[in-house]
Amino acid sequence: MKLYPKALLIAILLNATPGQLAAQGLMQFMHHPLTARGWAIGGATTAWIEDGAGLLANPAILPRLESSWQVNYSSFMLDIYSTSIYSNFQLGNKGDLAAAVQYLDYGSFTERDADGKAFGNFSVHDLQGHLVYAYPLTPKTSLGASLSFFQSELQAYGAEGLFMSFGALYYHPGSTLAVGISAQNLGLYFDSYASADEMPPTTLRIGIAKHLEYLPLTISLDTYQAYHRKYVVRLGGEFHIGDHLFLRFGSSSKRFHIRGQRTFRNFLAGSSTGIGFTVRRFQADLALIGLGDAGTISSFSLSQHF
Repeated sequence: MKLYPKALLIAILLNATPGQLAAQGLMQFMHHPLTARGWAIGGATTAWIEDGAGLLANPAILPRLESSWQVNYSSFMLDIYSTSIYSNFQLGNKGDLAAAVQYLDYGSFTERDADGKAFGNFSVHDLQGHLVYAYPLTPKTSLGASLSFFQSELQAYGAEGLFMSFGALYYHPGSTLAVGISAQNLGLYFDSYASADEMPPTTLRIGIAKHLEYLPLTISLDTYQAYHRKYVVRLGGEFHIGDHLFLRFGSSSKRFHIRGQRTFRNFLAGSSTGIGFTVRRFQADLALIGLGDAGTISSFSLSQHF
């Protein structure tokens, strides 16, 4: 295990001041896509209705999805990984319901005293549970809401919170234009890492998506306000190669904030690519996301419609 870079990361977290902790937005991973398909299109999922990648970004997309289940595994740098599972189904004329669980594991660490003597190990992880409900108001519009429980543990430290997200979606079948807006992660912490009140990762998201008329391409565009009041723009697309093969790409304005020493890696920083294919009612998706000199994120999902 690559202990020292990871230990440095945890040390920075533990030694940051409460103000720094709040300003950095500790729970920024809550903005991560739920599926590999979402990672591949750059996380532009607020109006994405092809799968459940944007369920947590905009719960109002739920009535546009087929009933399905999906499992996902994502690998980050320094042996960090995350897993998730979700399922959505229809409630007849009472709306649609979905449930999801996410787990992020930072690995295990050796605890040492001031003299460097090892006297134990500890692990670091985050756990989230989500319940999503949405209702189609008209054939073209829907409203949705989600309730999320968050728990994080870092040695003897911990944080817990309860958050809600609300969203609206407009979809015009004739033009295949979808417009989504959501307020994400409104809530509070029951317990926090810092002694001062931490700000939850609340943000307002706006997105559009459309299947082009003369190309087998669906494009999606998102914008939202991240920490430090910086706005992020995400763009993604999916090419349909026949009925069973999909090629995807994505990018983000965050790429301009990722600096690297290697020209090729720096060029690909903040960009993503992916592929997916279907066999009967099963679908497999793979995504790769460049982070410059920091490495890459890889994500794999398997789903089934029912």
